[in-house]
Amino acid sequence: TDLKVFTPSAVGVEATAPMEVIGHSHAMRAFGRGFRSLLAGESTLLMLEGEAGIGKSTLVRHWRDQARSNGIRVVAGAGKSIQRTTPYFAWRNALRELLGLNQRSDPAAARARIEEMLSSNSRLKLFIPLINDIVPLGLAENFMTEQMVGKIRADNTRLVVAALVAEMARKERLTVMIEDLHWCDSQSIALTEAVANEAQPILIVVSSRPVTGAEQKKPLFTGVQRALQRIELNNLDSSESRELVCRKLGVNDVASSVIDFIFRKSRGNPLFTEEIAYALVESGLVTTEDGSCRQRPGAAMEAVEMPGHLRGVVTQRIDRLAQPTQIAAKVASVIGERFPTDLLREIYPLEHEKSNLGTHLTRLEHSNILLHMTDSERPSYGFSHVLIHEAIYGLILFEHRKALHEAIAIHLEQSEPIDLTMSAVVLGHHWEKAGNWAKSNHYLGLAAERAIQDGGYQEGLELIDRVINTFSGSSLIPIDSADKSDGPDPNFDLGRWYCLRAEAQLGLGRLMESAESFLRAAELLG
Repeated sequence: TDLKVFTPSAVGVEATAPMEVIGHSHAMRAFGRGFRSLLAGESTLLMLEGEAGIGKSTLVRHWRDQARSNGIRVVAGAGKSIQRTTPYFAWRNALRELLGLNQRSDPAAARARIEEMLSSNSRLKLFIPLINDIVPLGLAENFMTEQMVGKIRADNTRLVVAALVAEMARKERLTVMIEDLHWCDSQSIALTEAVANEAQPILIVVSSRPVTGAEQKKPLFTGVQRALQRIELNNLDSSESRELVCRKLGVNDVASSVIDFIFRKSRGNPLFTEEIAYALVESGLVTTEDGSCRQRPGAAMEAVEMPGHLRGVVTQRIDRLAQPTQIAAKVASVIGERFPTDLLREIYPLEHEKSNLGTHLTRLEHSNILLHMTDSERPSYGFSHVLIHEAIYGLILFEHRKALHEAIAIHLEQSEPIDLTMSAVVLGHHWEKAGNWAKSNHYLGLAAERAIQDGGYQEGLELIDRVINTFSGSSLIPIDSADKSDGPDPNFDLGRWYCLRAEAQLGLGRLMESAESFLRAAELLG
């Protein structure tokens, strides 16, 4: 049965209106100080830290809207888990916004715009083609940049981009926001550090989950001349949780028995609080009538079986949707955290429901599972939170996942130009999940080669190790003594990857490991 999805009455009216942030008052004060410092001509570097679902993105969006409403230029970017090995990925969108570019920007016009911004520095004009490493604009290399590889290329790329940002900061008040630093590549982090040192005045806001130990590639922002202000976000208290539930359900009050139940389960995590509240309404256990949220007569809150983790609650909510709507959400999750609707339509498996796909997406949007993306040149949606995306992806059977990943990879190969700075990683991911090791190794190897060329040694090494591990664990295991006359020699590719591995290790200063990889490459290549 197609059960009705809960749609908050008040939220529909106020969806585009700015709202005050609930809780996190210390973070709001810190941003207020940074905001005032920027207006006074001083710079600030803020870092929001908190567990997933704690409200980092909500704060960043609120601050972005607040800054823009006060006439401050804001450029924004974010790390993505699938792109964590793509150099400069977090700065791709931020730099496009800074330069006023889009996907169809003419390279000549883009160069003219950049040359105008660097008019006072003739030396840096020679480095303009390096911007291709971040935003692929098709700018022709010159006699100087075509010789730059590795660390020299990376250093000069940071130099020219930091100069562009600094020039913009001199002309107008500027704020840079980079989200999900825990998924950022090392080049994006280094570029953020360079901008923090070069641009004055500027307000830089970054957000991250807590990253410690082996997950942390290096201490963050140790090379920044100004102090980093860390802001740790904590869970909401019971009163703040009640306020959040009221807002999300479009009511003025929530019964104590309901909020006590929600708070006991969520422990004040904002995202978990929202999901439990939606689940209670959709299950019919509570009502939202006359501006009040109450237990439905006869419903016993103590008898409610509600999972104690977010994934379980999201699963319950998805299970209540009509089957075609469930399938739309699941297929979309395989594409990624954000997805274009035309690609979803192409691979959606229910042919007789494709004409209703827009209705299913609207239903998912009304249930706060999806958000309509207004910043994309193609009609697109995104999951309301990465944890919701992950939970829905986890509901798909392994064999179904493989088939969908293969369909996506084939579609991307046939319909989009393969941009080595971005698409190779995505194609490698989908072919890897589809179980096609030969194709995944090909694309990930290309991405690794480009990363190393651009000075992304850490990312290149991670990609190459991923390729080598996949190669060794598949049927493409290298042969040492068998007859190699029948077909291609698998040792050739493996030897080439070990050469790249050695180059990346050398760039990272790991000399002994690099020597060992070179020796292994020599053995394989004969």
